[in-house]
Amino acid sequence: MNSDREELYRELRSQIGNTPLVVIFVPEGDPRRNTIIAKLESEAKWGGHYDRVYPALFREYEINGRIVPGETRILENSTGNAGISTAAVGRFLGYDDVHLTLPAHTDKARIEAIEEHGGIVHIVPGDYVNAFPEFNKRYLREHRGTVHLNHSRGHRGGNNETTLKSLESIADEAFHQVRDLTPEHPTIDYYVGAVGNGSTVLGPGRKFREHGTKVYGSEPASAVLFELLHPGEYERTFGIEYGSMPVHDIYGMSYPGLDFPHLRNSVDIVEDSILVVDEKILRQAFRLFFERSRQRGVTYGNQMLAISDLPRYDTSHVLNRILERQGYNPVGRSSHVGFAAALTLAGQVRDSTIMFLCYDQLKRYDAPQQKAA
Repeated sequence: MNSDREELYRELRSQIGNTPLVVIFVPEGDPRRNTIIAKLESEAKWGGHYDRVYPALFREYEINGRIVPGETRILENSTGNAGISTAAVGRFLGYDDVHLTLPAHTDKARIEAIEEHGGIVHIVPGDYVNAFPEFNKRYLREHRGTVHLNHSRGHRGGNNETTLKSLESIADEAFHQVRDLTPEHPTIDYYVGAVGNGSTVLGPGRKFREHGTKVYGSEPASAVLFELLHPGEYERTFGIEYGSMPVHDIYGMSYPGLDFPHLRNSVDIVEDSILVVDEKILRQAFRLFFERSRQRGVTYGNQMLAISDLPRYDTSHVLNRILERQGYNPVGRSSHVGFAAALTLAGQVRDSTIMFLCYDQLKRYDAPQQKAA
């Protein structure tokens, strides 16, 4: 790579990371004396945590001679956030033929954000678990020379270490920032990462573990990581067959059928995965309860209560009110999932600092109730 390209990458890297770490909840009047803090990836240059990943991915592929600015067609799969960062970073680096696949029913705001940065959007019918692999095979066969960046999987199907190491920087930054943020307790005792393809659990999580931090996942009641951690317990606890409740309204998060190495390998570092629900998930669960009760002649009262008692992420706007009071942008749905999980954890531990991520801004959604992916 020549000196001009190296300088361009240095300029790009100087604009990435160093996102704010802010206090969301302080222990005034709380007998457990826990503090909840948030790392605002939502305040990144292009508004999301994948801003950290794509400069490193593009550079790796470019150094290896697999891509050439102005010549190579790029393909990437996304539910929105990764696509925005791919298009934006690609344009910055001189790649003008960047194609992003998005699942059907993606919010218009996400599509427009990608197109604003020069990305070319392909809407793939069906859910992103089942639809993307077949689309990729066909597209790569029909457009020879296209390079699939594939942030969620390595070249031989294992971890994508470039992605994970890029996201480790979240933990490194947070540990430096927390010393000034909470000098009376200058550490992070618990980290909560939202469960999607596993990258933001495994990447920052393994770095957090080096500091003695305990790592938790947070996910909707589709419970992919939970099932990996506790095989069979989902159905025993909630009376719902695992995999029967895939529909939810949180882009890029836990969805039955997901099989990414980052997700599988997160099992080795997490303490547990905290499940959360919303009104739509509960309605779906109750419908499944009643169908199963009618088929088997069994009442699932206690199991209905068990899923009803899971924390909800859709009943409060307090997180965005706190952020806006501090001068930051309101955040989207996956951030609220992490906050709900952090609050749940705060009810179980004492004298601890709990950190979660704010992944993207609310403006990436058409409405507060975004459509299911």
